[in-house]
Amino acid sequence: MLAACATRPAPDFGGRWKSVNRFAETTQAIPLQDTYLFYASPMDGTLKKMLERWAKDSNMVLSYRHPMDYTLYSAVAEIRTPSLQEAVSQLNSAYAEQQVSIGVSGEEIVVRIASGGEGGSTP
Repeated sequence: MLAACATRPAPDFGGRWKSVNRFAETTQAIPLQDTYLFYASPMDGTLKKMLERWAKDSNMVLSYRHPMDYTLYSAVAEIRTPSLQEAVSQLNSAYAEQQVSIGVSGEEIVVRIASGGEGGSTP
């Protein structure tokens, strides 16, 4: 007795498909390291915790000289920049009512009471 297996022929793929094994027409730059973004994460919870993370990630030191810590809120969620100076500027605007002054001095992020205010007011 003679037996054989039969398979269906491959379907005819029509349409706009391209083979995968081909080179692109132009080159594209591929960054070898991702750019660090300064941003607020809900996991940070407070201003001090977020700045501690930023300092650690940037190989800097945090000098937190303000007597109060503050929760993060919606205005801080807008911050997303590769520039520490820009991030600090946005934080200063976000926490101006609380008399928080944040600056960068060399390899140090410094937080203190803004001049002209007593600090410690609640959000």
